[in-house]
Amino acid sequence: MLLHTVLIRPNSRVVDADFDALGIQTRKLAERLCGPGNYDVGPNTTQEPLDQGFSYGFILRFADRDALARYHHDPEHDLLSKRIQELAETVLVFDLEA
Repeated sequence: MLLHTVLIRPNSRVVDADFDALGIQTRKLAERLCGPGNYDVGPNTTQEPLDQGFSYGFILRFADRDALARYHHDPEHDLLSKRIQELAETVLVFDLEA
């Protein structure tokens, strides 16, 4: 299993509604490609002093590298990635094999 983690430090123009819409977009894609229960999406829920401003993110659980590759080549991924870039000051992507 691969855990695909995306953390977002928003730019100064982002409002809560932007992340609400991003969450819907992310869940729709994750539901289709990862399956029910194989993703988590939302805001940082603690006041960790080392969070470096990463206030929103998601974790998608893929069965294997082929499933992750299908995600990366899916047209909806391109739209999601573009939207994240519009909202973010910085994005951190980290893949962990579990």
